[in-house]
Amino acid sequence: PALQIATVVAFAAVLCVAVLYIAKTTVDQFLESGIAAYQRSQLSHVQNIANQLGADLADLYRWLYSLSQNPAIKNSDRAAMQDAIAPVFTKNGGQVDGLFRVDRNGVVVNALPDADAAPTAAELKPILDRARDRGAPVTAAVRRYKDGRDVMVLAQPVFAAQGNASAGQPDAFAGLVLFTISLNRLNREVFRLNTGFDQG
Repeated sequence: PALQIATVVAFAAVLCVAVLYIAKTTVDQFLESGIAAYQRSQLSHVQNIANQLGADLADLYRWLYSLSQNPAIKNSDRAAMQDAIAPVFTKNGGQVDGLFRVDRNGVVVNALPDADAAPTAAELKPILDRARDRGAPVTAAVRRYKDGRDVMVLAQPVFAAQGNASAGQPDAFAGLVLFTISLNRLNREVFRLNTGFDQG
């Protein structure tokens, strides 16, 4: 009987270990499955936010390109420029902080809401150089460490000749038409897309 009892106890112990191992493995697999599902969900959410922001920026660039081809933007008639940019700013004012036409030296020619909100010529110089040399749109951040009024600049080159001049025609470069978006505004938009609520 003692041997039988010992055998039963040993078998029960082995069975308990096996059950515990199976239970732990099942729990681990369940947890790993849950974590993986959560990670997939978060990745999908982030991708959706990135896609939405990308679509919004692409739409803004379409507006800038359209403006860059407008004869009123290419010439030096400020009144005609103002008439051209005003409806575009009104249409996109909920997404951007400013819309500006600057000449090839970074001097503000036309501005909405006002020229004081425009990046300075010094801040625009590297953007102007890239747009002139590449003959293509430029996205850049302007960092203002002293007061924190950092902005994203979406810039479209303007060329004197109709169409988009190549980088081999620098004399045709007539400046930029650009949107500015404060990074605070951009952060609020990401928060809104992430949570469904507006930070206000």
